[in-house]
Amino acid sequence: MDDSLKPTIEKIKLQEHDNEVRLKEKRDLNSAMLSLNRAIRDTALTIENLTKEHQALITATDKLEHEVILEKIRQDALAAQVNDCRSELEELQKTAVEGLSSVWERRSHFFEAVQQISDKCDVWALLIRPTCEIKPNVMHLPKMEQIVKDDSKLKDAIERKDKAIAMRNFLLAEPDVGEEFVRTRNALQYSLEIMASDQAV
Repeated sequence: MDDSLKPTIEKIKLQEHDNEVRLKEKRDLNSAMLSLNRAIRDTALTIENLTKEHQALITATDKLEHEVILEKIRQDALAAQVNDCRSELEELQKTAVEGLSSVWERRSHFFEAVQQISDKCDVWALLIRPTCEIKPNVMHLPKMEQIVKDDSKLKDAIERKDKAIAMRNFLLAEPDVGEEFVRTRNALQYSLEIMASDQAV
C-alpha cells in the first residue's frame, strides 16, 4: 500500500470512530431523554392523583366538620331537653310529695273523725260483715195529700237519701280484713269491753 494513503486511511478511521462515539452518545442521550420524559409523565400523573386525593380529603374534612357542627347542635338540643325533663320531673316529684302529704293529712283527719264517732256511738255493728241479708226497715208513712211546692227541698231530701243509702252500702261492702279495719275493730272492741266492765261494776 502506498505510504501516502496511510494518513488518509488513519484519518478516515478516526472520523468513523468519532462518528460511532457521537452516534452512541446520541443514542444514550435519546434514551436518557425518553426515560426523563417517562419520569416526567409519571410524576405529572402522580401529582394529578395526589391533587385529586387532596381535594377529596378537603371535601371529606369539610363534610366531617359540618357533621360535627350538626352533632353539637343535636347534643345541645338533647341536653336542653334533658334539663327540661329533669325540671319537669322535679316539679312532678314536688307535686307528688305535696299530694301524699295532703292525702296523709286527710287520712289522719278522717281517722280522727272516725275515732270521735266511735267514742260517741256504737259503730261496731256497721263494721261487722253481716251473715244474712240486711233489709232496711221501711217505714210506711201515710199519704200526704198536701203537694210539696218547693222542688228544691224535695231534691235536697232525695240527694240526702241517696247519699245515706250509698254510705250504708259502702259500709256493708267494706272488707273485714286490712290494717286500718283491724286497728279500728280492736279499738272499738276495747271500748266495748271497757263499757261492759263499767256496767258490771
